[in-house]
Amino acid sequence: MRDLSGRTFIVMALVGGGLYWGALNNPFHYDDLHSIRHNPHIRSLANIPTFFVDLHTFSSERAGTMFRPLLLCSYALNYALHGEWVGGYRLFNLVLHVSCAFLAWRMVWVWGGKRGMAYVVGGMFLLHPLAAEPVNYISSRSDMLSAFFVLLALQCIPAGAGARSWKVLAPYLCGLLVKSVAIVLPGLALLGLGGDWRRRIHDYWGLFAGMGALALVYIGVIFANRFLSSSLAKAPRTFDVNAWTQVKAWVYALWMAVVPVHLSVDHLFVEARSFGDIAVLCAGGLLLSLFAIGIYNYRRWLGMGLLWWFIALAPYAFIPLNIMVSERRIYLASVGLMLVMGWSLWVFLQRRAVAAGAVLAAVAVFFVVLVSVRNGVWASDISLWEDALREGAIQPRARVNLALAYGRDGRWDDAHAQLEEALRQSPDFADAWVELGNIEHQMGRLDAAQQAYERAIGAQSWLAGAHYNLGNIQLAKGDAVGAVKSYERALELNPNFAMAHNNWAQGKEGLGEVEQALRGYRQALAIDPQQPQAWFNLAHLLEVQGARVESGQSYWKAYELLRAAEDYDENVQYREFAARARAAASRLGVAQ
Repeated sequence: MRDLSGRTFIVMALVGGGLYWGALNNPFHYDDLHSIRHNPHIRSLANIPTFFVDLHTFSSERAGTMFRPLLLCSYALNYALHGEWVGGYRLFNLVLHVSCAFLAWRMVWVWGGKRGMAYVVGGMFLLHPLAAEPVNYISSRSDMLSAFFVLLALQCIPAGAGARSWKVLAPYLCGLLVKSVAIVLPGLALLGLGGDWRRRIHDYWGLFAGMGALALVYIGVIFANRFLSSSLAKAPRTFDVNAWTQVKAWVYALWMAVVPVHLSVDHLFVEARSFGDIAVLCAGGLLLSLFAIGIYNYRRWLGMGLLWWFIALAPYAFIPLNIMVSERRIYLASVGLMLVMGWSLWVFLQRRAVAAGAVLAAVAVFFVVLVSVRNGVWASDISLWEDALREGAIQPRARVNLALAYGRDGRWDDAHAQLEEALRQSPDFADAWVELGNIEHQMGRLDAAQQAYERAIGAQSWLAGAHYNLGNIQLAKGDAVGAVKSYERALELNPNFAMAHNNWAQGKEGLGEVEQALRGYRQALAIDPQQPQAWFNLAHLLEVQGARVESGQSYWKAYELLRAAEDYDENVQYREFAARARAAASRLGVAQ
């Protein structure tokens, strides 16, 4: 089997590489920006120990707290190898997806399935369009990496317990340290014991006790470090509403997997207010029927796949999340559906051997075409969010993200129109007010920008970015005192906000408080040493103070960082400041 496994993995890697190779350099998207591209914590491997104790290392935003230390370790490894090159991060995701498909293939074989069925299941999982989001969206790595460790652990379940327990417990611990959804492993492990699980559970009591102990320790840790309590405090809906909503969501997810033709980064989906909603009642009846089929057929692949689906999605029924339906979230659960669909297809092929090749080829081509389309959608922010609005035009969140994309492309009027429509639909949508303020600022309408930021703060006073942006407007209008107060409020909410430290220091410098300004610039650079603005501002103030050597070195550092910026050639301001920094460094005798 070892030789066959090696060949199978190589073939899967070649197929997966061919399918997604053209998408490797698709840009960072959405949460990738604050959790990866602008996250200063992942820029040094020396920070790895802090990932296990400091929830704020997950993001550049103070409010973005998560306990996913091994995920951050993978980001830090990526950064150490190739910096901000997006292709390296996506290649890591692609290797993970190929590995998960390989483990799904191997699991079917190890669990007693036919070799041909194992190939069908593994191949369907590898090619299924649902995987396009996890591969293209770097932040989906949490779902893929946790699924990898769960699937790795499940390889050893039927082989026996005892000395092999560590082969299950070690990946289980790793999976928990990536994402809490891995807690479902004990339930999935029961499926691997086969039809005689009630008799064999006695032989596995030590293994299941170990998994139970790890789960309890993990829950204790996330309770002690306040990750659990902070997550529950930010719940976007009550637990009963979430439960009824998830009843609908699970059926919707089934439809996405079976007919993957209307996929989207932001699915149009509304909350269910009560169990009495007709949609909830119908969806609940279907789920109960499928669960009953799963229980009745628990010894067969049909039942195992259906029960896998319910077990893997169970955590989402209890924890309310902002996004009610997403393709990446059902990554692990979709293995169960691949078992059902792979088994069904295999049975059909066995009975109609003449058409076997044609059916397999048709399914493969259908999936490849859909994945290619999705790769193209993820090729830019604009295409991604325009596609989301085509699938559901009443989504204010999608409009805000599309406006952001338009703004980055310099299409200010289009961005403004999207934000106005979003605010017409949701007048208290704070993020939309923030982005509208940004657009007004870009267009030179400072009073309108200030009003927009104040509306955002009125809706959600804890938005550090809104206070920071308000401070920028006040600074531009000459109100240094008001700007400093706004920056201080932003820093209360997010002490790791490097640019807020830099701009606070600019405000202090404008007020003549030189020592505090120096301290602010140095604090900004302590948080993010790759920030050219702070190096330039520090250099200028040091030159005024007569510290010529340190000033020249700081100017040169600012020059190097500006020249290394990805958009240096297109950014007139970067080129202007780079020229000034180089000239100043040369004047001070530091330029190389």
